[in-house]
Amino acid sequence: AFPANEAGGKPSYIPEDCYFMMGDNRFNSLDMRHSYTQKLTALTPDDPYSVTYYSNMKPQYVHKKYILGSALYRFWPLARRGTVQTR
Repeated sequence: AFPANEAGGKPSYIPEDCYFMMGDNRFNSLDMRHSYTQKLTALTPDDPYSVTYYSNMKPQYVHKKYILGSALYRFWPLARRGTVQTR
């Protein structure tokens, strides 16, 4: 699940009026799924003896008041390519 659930299993959601930005090259992109700081993370949080690795995964969000501009043209998917209708 992304964003990950809280420790007690309660679902975690993107806050209201916020947006999650993801790059188009998800496996080689430093987008909003990543932080600038790394932390030591267990491969399996339920196993204290599991392999650990350094991760910079930490979802970040942008409030809509910080988003400037709007989309004018959609390139993908090709079936929906063209100008974007504004409300």
